[in-house]
Amino acid sequence: MAETGILVVDDDSVIRISIERAARKQGMPRQVAFAKNGREALEYLERSADAGEGRSWLVLLDINMPVMDGFGVLDAISEREGLARVPVFVLSSSDAPNDIDKAYSRGAAGYILKGTSMAEVSDTLEFIESYLQNVRVLPPISSNAV
Repeated sequence: MAETGILVVDDDSVIRISIERAARKQGMPRQVAFAKNGREALEYLERSADAGEGRSWLVLLDINMPVMDGFGVLDAISEREGLARVPVFVLSSSDAPNDIDKAYSRGAAGYILKGTSMAEVSDTLEFIESYLQNVRVLPPISSNAV
């Protein structure tokens, strides 16, 4: 089975660049892919599943984005049988209890506050890497196979 990749879904290019740099600096052995909004993320996951590449994904998901926000992504993932096994960690600057509750009630595996420094971004990636070393993640199932 292919290594689990990380799909970062965030409309903020600074966050995407920070995560990419931190992953490179840490020598992260995983594929790190990026989507700018929820619709792109869902399309990416579905293409990956339909291609039959066998790669599993963990999603780091921002809440506030154009086109489709993070809550819409969580709803769509839970409604699509082929994607329901994809673990999603919300990565947000919001520490509002309502947002945290909404994320967990929609199936988020965790809720992480966005760090602004490179050290905080690195800490987040180290947590995610530790998670992936200890938890088995299955690839999404093609919508053609469901």
